Amino acid sequence: MEMRSSFLSHMLNSCFGDATWLRSVVSATGEVGLLVTDTLPLMPYFWAIVLNEECCKSMEKLFTALAKAECGLGFLAKGEVQRGTRCLAQCDIGDGGSAWNRCWVLEPLGDLGVVFFLDFGRCASVPLNSLRKLDGEQFWEIRPLAQPFMLEE
Repeated sequence: MEMRSSFLSHMLNSCFGDATWLRSVVSATGEVGLLVTDTLPLMPYFWAIVLNEECCKSMEKLFTALAKAECGLGFLAKGEVQRGTRCLAQCDIGDGGSAWNRCWVLEPLGDLGVVFFLDFGRCASVPLNSLRKLDGEQFWEIRPLAQPFMLEE
């Protein structure tokens, strides 16, 4: 799924209140380590996590907070899920594993919802009854780990 810049900006502002930090990736110079989390077939776009000290600290803080809170978070009722809902869902992380991660509902479709996992830059269809409430602002103060990139020739 290709994300147009205006929609991406809307989603990030809706989740985090401010997306000006996104410009910081443009100012990166020299060699930068990237963990590519998603690619778009036949397109020059991809999502990646910039591997630096700041990101590692944010990742540890976020994943520790989510792990502690997850079991105490209630599930959303089907009627509560709408476009733009900030929530928590299980994200496939490879090798048959999954982990609870922050997401934004792109579109509810029947009993499924298309969600965008902000920290991995990927979309998935998940059952609506599997989404957990994630209203606490402390979870949204940490900016997304993944950022969009574009290959240049």
